[in-house]
Amino acid sequence: MLKLTAKHFNSITKKDRCEFPLNSKPNLNIATQNSQATRPAIVGSMKDFFTGFLATGGKTVDQWESWYKAHK
Repeated sequence: MLKLTAKHFNSITKKDRCEFPLNSKPNLNIATQNSQATRPAIVGSMKDFFTGFLATGGKTVDQWESWYKAHK
């Protein structure tokens, strides 16, 4: 199983963080709800992707990233 520590997670997620205006989040939420762009039929089921990744013997975040990009 892939183990992601808080230190590793923070180093990954804070790489390219941007500051958005205060009212951006509600507007983006409304836009994604209306467009239905985040539905599983559009994005795909992340659980199925990750199960497939683990079945190939993947263990690191870098392996996950390259596997995901090759299979989406």
